[in-house]
Amino acid sequence: MDIEELRKDFWSAFGPAAGQVEQYFDFWEAYSLAHPRGSLLNPIQANAVYPTAVFARQKAVLEQVLKTAANHSLSEFVQRVEFLRSGLEHARLSARFMGTLDMGKVSAERKRFLKFQRALKDLIAFRRANEHLFISDYLDAAKLRERGNVKGLDRLF
Repeated sequence: MDIEELRKDFWSAFGPAAGQVEQYFDFWEAYSLAHPRGSLLNPIQANAVYPTAVFARQKAVLEQVLKTAANHSLSEFVQRVEFLRSGLEHARLSARFMGTLDMGKVSAERKRFLKFQRALKDLIAFRRANEHLFISDYLDAAKLRERGNVKGLDRLF
C-alpha cells in the first residue's frame, strides 16, 4: 500500500469521525514540524513548546470528534476516540510535569518543588489508572527517566 492508502485505512477505523481524526493528526504533525525544539530528544522543553492552551484546543476538537463518533451504532468508534483523548491527556500531563523541572532537575525552592510534586503525582495517578490502554510505553519512559537527570523521582513519594 502507498502512504495515502495507509492513511485512509487508518482513518476509516474512526467511522463517521474519520475526516475529523485526520484533521486532528494533521494539526499535530504540522505543529510538531513548526516547533522542532519539542522533540523527544529534548523533553525538558515540552511544556514551553506544547503549552496548556494547545492541549485545551485539541481537547475541544476531540470532544467534537467524540460527538460525531457517538452518532454511529458501533461503539468501537467511540472507544477509539476515547483512546486518542487519553493519549492527549497523557501528553498534557507529561508536558506539565516537564515544565516543573529546572533544566532537568528538581528545584529546591519550596513553591516550585510543591508544583513539581503535584504534577508528578497527577502524572503517576493517570498512568496507573490508564495503564491498560497502552497509550504510552511506560517501561520505555521509566528507562529514559533512569538514564536522565530525573533519576530517582519516585523515591520522593
